[in-house]
Amino acid sequence: MKDIYELLNEADIHLDEFEENMLDEVYRKKIKKRARGQIENRKNPFVQSSKIAIVLLCILFSTTFISFKINPTFATSIPVFGSIIKEISGYGNDLFDQYTAVINKSVEKDGIKITLNEVMLDSNQLRIATTINIENAYEENFYPAMPTVFINGNILRSRGGSGTGEYIEPGTLVNISMIEVHDTKIPSNINMKIMYENFSYLDKKGENKMIKGPWVFDFAISKAAIESKTETYKLKRKVVYNDVEMYLKDITITPLTTHLKYTFRGKRPINFLIMDEKGNALIEEMSGFGTGHLLDILFRKTRGEVNFSAVPEGSKTLTVIPYYENRGIDQDEIRTIPIKFEGKLPLELEQDDQNKIIIYHVERRADKVYVDFKTEGISYQIQEYRLYLYGDQNERLEGIADDESRYNVEGSADMLTAVFEDHPESALYFGTDTMADIDIIEGAAFTIDLSDR
Repeated sequence: MKDIYELLNEADIHLDEFEENMLDEVYRKKIKKRARGQIENRKNPFVQSSKIAIVLLCILFSTTFISFKINPTFATSIPVFGSIIKEISGYGNDLFDQYTAVINKSVEKDGIKITLNEVMLDSNQLRIATTINIENAYEENFYPAMPTVFINGNILRSRGGSGTGEYIEPGTLVNISMIEVHDTKIPSNINMKIMYENFSYLDKKGENKMIKGPWVFDFAISKAAIESKTETYKLKRKVVYNDVEMYLKDITITPLTTHLKYTFRGKRPINFLIMDEKGNALIEEMSGFGTGHLLDILFRKTRGEVNFSAVPEGSKTLTVIPYYENRGIDQDEIRTIPIKFEGKLPLELEQDDQNKIIIYHVERRADKVYVDFKTEGISYQIQEYRLYLYGDQNERLEGIADDESRYNVEGSADMLTAVFEDHPESALYFGTDTMADIDIIEGAAFTIDLSDR
């Protein structure tokens, strides 16, 4: 597998072109050694909270629909009201609060109280943060449906959406609904109505209950400020991998989100890594594809889009690196032979000649195994879920969505933590895989000049 920085060089990125105060010698060595993403360093103040990620599908095209996936980095800590979207979405963007409308209005009906905390609207997405309290709900067994949104009296027709949230206590859910608006014409200044219609939940007896709404919020909002900082870059690039042919149309960058639009022919679309000149990788948040209308079906063309996190402030270029994930490969066949952990650290797990996982700390407590590790190679986004833990009988110990998992260890900019179930009587064996299912498409990387932002 080709080194990621060879690909960056092929994409005409030259480190010497940048100012010395931005890229000193130490930073240059870090960049040449690996590409790393930015994950915010946070601790969860709600120790007993339970995280959820809800995927909500919306009908969008005449013959099919887009399904979106939620990146696990979405579920982080819940802060004070007024910055919920920023925290639960994993943004490390100091400018975020400038573009978020704080509403903090509540509507209560039949034991269900919904507080509309804040709303974020740019050219790519509408994000709605709410706190939902249900008096008689059984612990954590209720989930909100996607709200109906009206813009200046007209219903908002969206290609799709998703949601993520966190229970801060039994019966109380902080939730974010994310609605795609990239291809929807929305005026700069609007009157918005958000309506939650019905709620289903399990009561304390385990019985399904339905409470009819609606819970309605009316308010005015403007996206003029964020529109002035939004740029769309025409790409008009073709990427080919075996029988997959993809045409990249454009990428829209706002201070809060990044949206890539494409069409393709083939079984599945190509994937992308996007990073700036410092090696900071954008986080893929949602993606989806589907046929748009009859002509798409006739010409076997599929439309798709990918939403990424915000471009770091001050970035001069973005490098787009196409790769393909071969899902037909049996993951068991590409896993490495597990190495018994005998207390010696760091422990290196080689994946191939360019990629590795390095374990720095292992701790067993409360029937869980906590592992602090770093990745070196393509990108932590591809590598971080390829750390495996086994017991004496070669049984795989499952990963746990713990409050401390997948986030930085304090004091280290690129350390990750994975949490696994523990078999206390068993020795621990660590393994990874060869990443044979990942193909970087050589010669397809390109750069986007952001100097006009």
